[in-house]
Amino acid sequence: MHGATLAHRQPGVPERQALSVRFPWETLPVTDVPLVVGRSTAEAGRFAERLAEYGRWAGQDYRNLSRVHAVIWSDPAGNWIRHVGRTNITTLNGSGLEPNEATRLRAGDVLRFVKGLTASVVPTTPP
Repeated sequence: MHGATLAHRQPGVPERQALSVRFPWETLPVTDVPLVVGRSTAEAGRFAERLAEYGRWAGQDYRNLSRVHAVIWSDPAGNWIRHVGRTNITTLNGSGLEPNEATRLRAGDVLRFVKGLTASVVPTTPP
């Protein structure tokens, strides 16, 4: 069965590593459904709700996080992040991301969205 899976890979194209993003309150898988990082429940949904809960618990104020700050997703070519906020640039391993430009994510990367909100990129462990 394992060989059947490999037969569908294109020669010379590395297999995309399954990654997750570890936030202070939970670890979320990177999937083909975009994860919106932001404080707007209309745009970021459950992420914004959990951010607000964590902020209250930790005594953190995340008003400097944009309503839609960044988007994280995967596609056949890899795992990606795009900074879409207007202020407070997202950093990847200490370097600011260019707005609206997709940047590849790799295991071990550290993301900083705003002061007090960092996340690490980790390999997804199978269930």
